[in-house]
Amino acid sequence: MKSQLLQKSLIIAALLVLAIASPSHAQTVAVSRSATAPTDNLAFSQTTFTDLGGGVAAVYSWNNTSGSSFRDIMQSFTPSVGYTLDKVTFQIGGGLYTASRAALSGASVNVTLVTLSSNVTSGLTVVPNSSVSLGTGVFPDMTSAATSDYLTFDVNNTALTGGTTYGIVLSFVNSASDQAIPLVIKYGTVGSVGGNIYIHDQNSAANTFTSVSNEYLFYLQSAPSSIPEPSATAMILGLACGSLVFIRRHRCRTVQ
Repeated sequence: MKSQLLQKSLIIAALLVLAIASPSHAQTVAVSRSATAPTDNLAFSQTTFTDLGGGVAAVYSWNNTSGSSFRDIMQSFTPSVGYTLDKVTFQIGGGLYTASRAALSGASVNVTLVTLSSNVTSGLTVVPNSSVSLGTGVFPDMTSAATSDYLTFDVNNTALTGGTTYGIVLSFVNSASDQAIPLVIKYGTVGSVGGNIYIHDQNSAANTFTSVSNEYLFYLQSAPSSIPEPSATAMILGLACGSLVFIRRHRCRTVQ
């Protein structure tokens, strides 16, 4: 009986340790809006935009409006070293109208990661080699969104390989009137990450994307360290010590 109790206690302690130490793997993407750009755990940031005059940034829209008009967007990048992708951020540009703010609030979106053979120049079409869902999320309240705000997608953590070209694909789950958001871009490509914007719209063949030879202003954040916080570490040590004390007392009673 005591042996069974001991085994159950050790199993419970082990499960608690795993629950505390293991990261979450939820499939839901948390979509948030902020007035400031991300700064933590930055793996890459493309902060240059094309100025159309007077500080007005060029934009390229992502949309899925009622009817047959839609545009899924993909931003490609090539990490120089491997890391675990945690968050992706874009900047909202000018031309976000009141009707669009209302339509975007609560809109459902899919975020997908694809691999590409390479980046291509404007007008050429690519077919992703593979794809994996990073989750589905819901837009926050956008009624008060400013045209300089940042939109962050906290995705399902995914390991990236250095030297591999990837694409982050954003698509709306459903169509709705005025469901469109302008995102800040830089004309031309940036060789350091091999970045291009690709689109898939109502005129595209299935599973194909066409390069428009521009690049979004975007940020990639790596996952924080998997080392447990001090409080979690203390709890783990406490559980371990408690288990050792229990084992010792059990052995002493058995010997007596």
